[in-house]
Amino acid sequence: MGNLSPKTYENLKNEISGLHDEMHHFMSQQSELEEQLRKSVPLEKHEEIVLAHKKQSSLLQQLERNYRAEKEKCEALNSTVAELKADNSTKEKTIASLKQTLRDVYESFMCAIRAVRMFKFGKSKYKIENISDEQERLIDSMADYAAKWAKEDGFRDIAADMLNATPSISEGIQEQIDERTPKISTRPKL
Repeated sequence: MGNLSPKTYENLKNEISGLHDEMHHFMSQQSELEEQLRKSVPLEKHEEIVLAHKKQSSLLQQLERNYRAEKEKCEALNSTVAELKADNSTKEKTIASLKQTLRDVYESFMCAIRAVRMFKFGKSKYKIENISDEQERLIDSMADYAAKWAKEDGFRDIAADMLNATPSISEGIQEQIDERTPKISTRPKL
């Protein structure tokens, strides 16, 4: 007994005996419950339920993995789509700029064609008197050629102007002519 008093020893012994009895009681209850479970759900049915539960659990886990993988793919695709949209926007701006540049080139060419047509149709100092058939064909062919390409590139309005507009000198061409025209200097009289 050691340092325990007989009363304490007896109390502990009774307590241990009570716990032992309680443990047997719980074990007996567990056995009874297991027996009731076994009787209420046949073992085969129980195993089917457990197997079905495991299959469903496995399927659910697989579906969750697939969902996460697909979600990651979607996020990556969304990122790629955003990059492509930004790239597309940049390219659209470049295309618009190039179209405007091409339009400007055709408009400049149209001004040149109008000026060249003055050699044939003009009523000013630019008209060539006694123009040859070859010179007329060259002037007309230049206008036809330029109009053909302007029309093919989608600039029908410019193509029509090249063929139908009144021959004239544009402001830009006139500026170039003025730059090349010798200036008469006026000297002050002494």
